[in-house]
Amino acid sequence: MTARTALAIALAALLLVHAHILGFVCDDAYISFRYAENWVRHGSPVYNLGERVEGYTNFGWTVLLAGVIRAGGDPVAWSRGLGIFFGLATLAVVARFTARRRGYATLEDGIAPALLVASPAFAAWCTGGLETAMFTWLATLAWTRSVLERRTGCKPWSAVAFAAASLTRPEGVVYFAVTALASGVRAVRRDSVRAWLRWVALFVALFAPYFAWRWWYYGWPLPNTYYAKVGATGAWRSGLLATGDWIADHALPCAAALSLLLVRHVAALQNQGFASLPLAWIAVTIALVLRAGGDFMDLHRFFVPVMPCLAVLAALGLRRIASKWTARRLPRSAGVGLGAVFGAALAVHAVAIDRGTLAVKTTRGVESIGLLRQYAAQWTTIGRWLGENAPPNTSLATTAAGAIPYYSRLRTLDMLGLNDAWVAHHALPSGHEAGHVRFAPWTYVASRNIDLVIVHPALSEREESPLPDLDRFWREHGYAWRSVRVPGLVPPYWGFWQRGATAGR
Repeated sequence: MTARTALAIALAALLLVHAHILGFVCDDAYISFRYAENWVRHGSPVYNLGERVEGYTNFGWTVLLAGVIRAGGDPVAWSRGLGIFFGLATLAVVARFTARRRGYATLEDGIAPALLVASPAFAAWCTGGLETAMFTWLATLAWTRSVLERRTGCKPWSAVAFAAASLTRPEGVVYFAVTALASGVRAVRRDSVRAWLRWVALFVALFAPYFAWRWWYYGWPLPNTYYAKVGATGAWRSGLLATGDWIADHALPCAAALSLLLVRHVAALQNQGFASLPLAWIAVTIALVLRAGGDFMDLHRFFVPVMPCLAVLAALGLRRIASKWTARRLPRSAGVGLGAVFGAALAVHAVAIDRGTLAVKTTRGVESIGLLRQYAAQWTTIGRWLGENAPPNTSLATTAAGAIPYYSRLRTLDMLGLNDAWVAHHALPSGHEAGHVRFAPWTYVASRNIDLVIVHPALSEREESPLPDLDRFWREHGYAWRSVRVPGLVPPYWGFWQRGATAGR
């Protein structure tokens, strides 16, 4: 076994361990599971049968999960396994890119993958149940391939990767546009516009039919989730805080990447696309996060797709620092010692972030991984209980629109509007929490004749009464508060309003 093979195996094992420590499946992932299941079982990629609402933004991921369901697999377990697979695939793409850029392989090709393995954000979102790892792999494949195409003039297959990424996340179109603009300017300068047009045409030929289909099928040019999430007050401030947190959590790689820009010969790197394109992607991602106001889930989900770019820049910066050290004939032992200190500091910092996010807490509206785990466990138990005890024609309204509807298989009004077109387009924005901008008015919920009004599931150690004002409203509309003890639920009591019921248990 060569040293490079041993290093690759070690990094893969470390990522598996890190992802296992932070592993979870968030409630939002169950929304995609529900779309995939309805597609397989009823032939319609919808949340509620008969309602064409695009409450997901990960078509490629949903198609993959539909394949899992059709084959008889559990999408919950498979989503984690597939996420880790795509995380490992991303490490391989990054290592291969650094080797091809140099022209030969060395142990240095493991620096960028090692930085990713040490990142809690990258490791956590290799799980989560969402498309993050898949999109990160496709985006990294597209970026690295486009850089190599620019350098060697090989066939423009990066357009295929960009199209696949764009089917997996809407940001893929933005990354393609940024890359197309940069490569278009270069094509004009080098009189290679025809090749550039063929590259663009290949992307359009793959992406345009999907875009036309989803606009026809769902009726809007953008996903319903976009309309549900825009309009938050103070979004820029929340986005700045989210960006600052991401930079703080990745201070050492950011510093190493910054060092690359402070040395000579940067122009040569930029001409080859090694610095300019990744920096452009990172800048665009920051702009998108600022526009969206960050995320309500911890560990920088929206930054993960550009973290391979950051890791490559950081690796180049560290290599540049090492070469300067060697050129000045400074003691090799001191350089090795500094490298060990850097690695130890990175590990200590990662452990601190891991411990912090595994606690059950909310910080400035951002829910920790520990809290997301707890919610998923509680709402899975409630969903299964409803599936066993509620009549099949029961309808419910809730803000927890993932695990409860998925396991209960009941018709659901998503009160945050991600899966409800009326709320997304007509409910007035209120609040500034990312992803939770619009809320279904009580009168709208009452007009839908919902059977169970859950809102945000209220759990307690003992039977509790609802808020008086809300209870009065729902009683006036023919509902009564019920508090039930659910086996396996922690805490064990759960309360909701039920239409036409008698108050109590």
